[in-house]
Amino acid sequence: MRLQTVLVLTANQTEGRPQRLARRQIPFANMSLPYDPVEQIRHDGGAFIRLIAGDNGNGSVPSCPDWRLNDLAWHVGNVWNFWATVVERRIDDVGDLRTVVRPDRPDGDNFVEFIYESHVRLCDTLHSTPAETPVWTWTGANRDAAWVQRRMAQ
Repeated sequence: MRLQTVLVLTANQTEGRPQRLARRQIPFANMSLPYDPVEQIRHDGGAFIRLIAGDNGNGSVPSCPDWRLNDLAWHVGNVWNFWATVVERRIDDVGDLRTVVRPDRPDGDNFVEFIYESHVRLCDTLHSTPAETPVWTWTGANRDAAWVQRRMAQ
């Protein structure tokens, strides 16, 4: 049986003491999704790229009043590049994250090219990598490439 490590809050028997986090091994739950996460990333990412291209990145981001669309494109492109690198290189140790290079921030019209290339790279990497490939995650335990697919589709 395949196991996965999860973080759980454990009850402390001593009154007045807070709960603490502990690692537990539980059976791996193979999540069946009602959609293909990579296709969802392709679809939603394509819509985002069209939005950036149509507005030249100057529009506002209502939920982040200090941000322009180019700021959001920079953030999203960095996230896509980061996870494409983690999956592509099969990074499974936190120490290897130092090898992930953050690209230079593009200017002007280069935002559309940057976000497009980041999107294509992520989709191609997730599509070509077996879903069960183990990779590092911020959860405290390695997960598989399918975990990255689900996170990027959300």
